[in-house]
Amino acid sequence: MIPAFGTREALTRDISDRGVFVAAEHLPALPRGAHVELQLLDSAYPSIIFNTKVVDATVRGVALMFVDFELDGVRHTMEALQQYWQPPTGRDAIGT
Repeated sequence: MIPAFGTREALTRDISDRGVFVAAEHLPALPRGAHVELQLLDSAYPSIIFNTKVVDATVRGVALMFVDFELDGVRHTMEALQQYWQPPTGRDAIGT
């Protein structure tokens, strides 16, 4: 088990529905398969905590695969996340 290493500020890039690359220097060595909690503070829903798994690590950062997510203390599958990011329809849609 890897001890917790606290909170780190980093930049995300190459984000997709399956994972994200977190660009950060001076991270502790994270082996493949290690679990990392990720919170995207500059997102539409900063209260969501993503449970991720390390798939690759370099000196420039770490590639993480989304496993599931937590919202208000409840874990959900990644498929359930789509309901939170559905584009508005009807009167709430942009341009209508």
